Amino acid sequence: MTKNIQRLALAVAAACVSLCAPAQSLDTTFIAGQDAIYPGPDPSAGSWDRVRAIALQPDGRIVVGGSFTYIGMIEMTGIARLAPDGAIDTGFTAPPVRADTIAVLPDGKLLIAGRFADVGGTPRPGIARLNADGTLDTAFAPGDWSNGGRAPNVAAFAVQPDGRIVAAGNAYDAADLSVISVFRLNADGTNDTTFARPAIETYYGGVSGFALDADGKVLLGGRFTSVNGQARDNIARLNADGSVDTAFNPGADGDVMSLVPLPDGRILAAGHFTTLAGSTNGNVVRIAADGQLDATFSAGPFDGGVTSVAPAVDGSLLVAGTFWTVGDTSRPFVARLGADGALDASYAVATGDWTMSLARQIDGKAFVAGGFVTVDGVARNHIARLAANGDATGTLAAPGDVRWTFGDAAPAFSRATLETSDDGTTWSAPVAGTPLARGWSFAASLPVDRDVWVRARGVASGSFSNATYSLIEQKRQLRGSDTIFAHGFEAAAR
Repeated sequence: MTKNIQRLALAVAAACVSLCAPAQSLDTTFIAGQDAIYPGPDPSAGSWDRVRAIALQPDGRIVVGGSFTYIGMIEMTGIARLAPDGAIDTGFTAPPVRADTIAVLPDGKLLIAGRFADVGGTPRPGIARLNADGTLDTAFAPGDWSNGGRAPNVAAFAVQPDGRIVAAGNAYDAADLSVISVFRLNADGTNDTTFARPAIETYYGGVSGFALDADGKVLLGGRFTSVNGQARDNIARLNADGSVDTAFNPGADGDVMSLVPLPDGRILAAGHFTTLAGSTNGNVVRIAADGQLDATFSAGPFDGGVTSVAPAVDGSLLVAGTFWTVGDTSRPFVARLGADGALDASYAVATGDWTMSLARQIDGKAFVAGGFVTVDGVARNHIARLAANGDATGTLAAPGDVRWTFGDAAPAFSRATLETSDDGTTWSAPVAGTPLARGWSFAASLPVDRDVWVRARGVASGSFSNATYSLIEQKRQLRGSDTIFAHGFEAAAR
């Protein structure tokens, strides 16, 4: 009876969104599996983690991970790659493994993590690397980071610019107690002994929110009470060597699920909390780099948790989770907030169940994933793509330095790099970008008498707990005298 009442309430809420506010249109050109009868992974309403991870590749293909066993009528277990229209990439032959988090690496390989002890029969303690075709990369052989623990689970990770990987996970000890570990691996998977693993105290919790800020420090969110003996309520920051950053202590009264560093140094925090850094609106807060509340942003309140955020270049953001209302307005599961946190009344999308993951494309379109089997009344099992809400045009210019700028709806990257090439095949070492108001600048001088290839890349987090990382790219031939190139040139991850 209770479940039927919940289903009825969901239907009423979805109908209200459809009738009471302008709907954000579904992008009907994307169907996972390209099967109109079974449009997406295993159709079971309420299975919010069927698709948990959505990672966008530079070539526009989409890697998805989660608890699915089919996409359409094709057997696919835990990880698959899709074409931009949702068709299954049959050249991707990953073994069955539940990939809860994914990162697209610069060389085309994929880092995956989750609750697994092997990949295709080869031991891997919750973290592994796949080649571009999906096969296991045997050169990446992680050590036993759990110190002999049982059922290793890597819940989150972040890849440093130097290729090392900072990760958070848990495993069960001999007393069957869950032990949390935050550790760092070298690029080949071996343990990095220069990283001092912090001791984290928790009551039936762990680390879920996880990110690297611009200076290499590690942001931790989740459910815990202390780090290395220092009181830290559900949010903390580590120095690059693993020690606690004593200057950062915003504190939250509930689970901090997602942490997203913004290009200007501020940080978005989302989850299941009422207060964080003094804010009492709950569940989505923006803080300064030192952990102090950013009073220029005030969102909500939400009546449920927020599990994924997707910030845009103009400061607005999409949020998804288990909430039904934002303030006094019905907005079940997906909402758009302005740069000041105010609800965008013009934006509404009717997903029929919890929506736990978001990923924003370079053109402003956004993937949503969760427990739904319809979006805006159209059959879509657990994953769908929404049309863009505004202009997202990307531009490369070379007015001395090289600049990569965007329209309002494009994704906000946590970091960006630029490479150059004479032949479009062999690329220079990447140059790190410096944030601009709506993009990035790069200290790179281009010749004025000939064209060279320029490739700009940005990293954007998304999906559940913002623990999955897309690599988005634009490239073009240009020279130092060129001033503007806009969409129409080769643009990847569309």
